[in-house]
Amino acid sequence: LVLCVLDFVDYKMKKYVLVGTGSRGTLAYLNPITKRYQDCAEICGVYDLDSKRAKNALAKIEADI
Repeated sequence: LVLCVLDFVDYKMKKYVLVGTGSRGTLAYLNPITKRYQDCAEICGVYDLDSKRAKNALAKIEADI
């Protein structure tokens, strides 16, 4: 399975914003983007109605967004 197809002429990182830091958002999206696909994707923002949950999600991936 390939998430990103690289075009070496016009290569740009895919940027994602995670809305909702529950288990699905964290396990299915945040972790894979920051670990498995870090060469072609990046997290630009994390939002949740509960700011503590958003901060905890960022702390797990050691991000400063």
